[in-house]
Amino acid sequence: MKKARKPRSKKVTVLTTVVSILLFAIVLVCVGSLLYTKYILKQPASLFGLRIVKIITDSMSPTINEGEYILVTAQPGMDAEVGDILLHIPEEGACKGLPMTHQCVKAPYYDEERAGWYILTQGVKHGAPVDPPVPVENVQAVYIATLSGMGGFLDFVTSVWGLIILIAIPCVIGILIQVFNIARAIKKAPDAAAVAAESERIKATRNQQLADEAIAEFQERQKILAYLAARKSSSSTHSATAESTNAQTDSNTATDSNTDIDSTSADTPSTGSVEE
Repeated sequence: MKKARKPRSKKVTVLTTVVSILLFAIVLVCVGSLLYTKYILKQPASLFGLRIVKIITDSMSPTINEGEYILVTAQPGMDAEVGDILLHIPEEGACKGLPMTHQCVKAPYYDEERAGWYILTQGVKHGAPVDPPVPVENVQAVYIATLSGMGGFLDFVTSVWGLIILIAIPCVIGILIQVFNIARAIKKAPDAAAVAAESERIKATRNQQLADEAIAEFQERQKILAYLAARKSSSSTHSATAESTNAQTDSNTATDSNTDIDSTSADTPSTGSVEE
């Protein structure tokens, strides 16, 4: 037979619910940060320094094709090396002010004319020109990997409706469910008086059980003592009967002896009679 599960205590229920709400709140904060970064700051959405960036031109083909998504991580411009694929913001050219992902072809160097540290980048497509110098402070991230085959899904996920449907709505529903659970747990929780009464009832029941067990044990002992006393009494009676029988036998034996003596005396003649 299966053992019934013990219901969780009120403290455990409330603690679990609070932890769940905190986790949902953290997710909402992360989603809000992504939305703020992408749609307010007009920058690629990032989380803990990681970003998913969509390549919208073929300047990096065939290394990275147009329409593919890549994963990048934050990195200072002074750490750039030749061959790194960098996400940066150019200050000159047709893409001025827009995020660009090109390969570093010259490590950080000091430009005396511009009085600053710069790098040079270039697309890997055949015939692509070298980009205008990029200040190292405009370097935002370095390429990690290409997310191949996930273009359609990521297009939906990174859209406003995708974020709302897949993340925001489930989080809100989860929080509402947890709030409802807290309210129900508080409503169903017994008050202090009821808890005290139940505790007293359990204690009284236990004391009664102990008393019943003590009485039963006492009665059992009394039965044993009575049995032993009866055995002792019976043994004494048998002993007395045996002694009485022995005494009667001795008395009968003595009587028979006296009778024999008297008979012998009667059969033997006296001395005086013989003389006569």
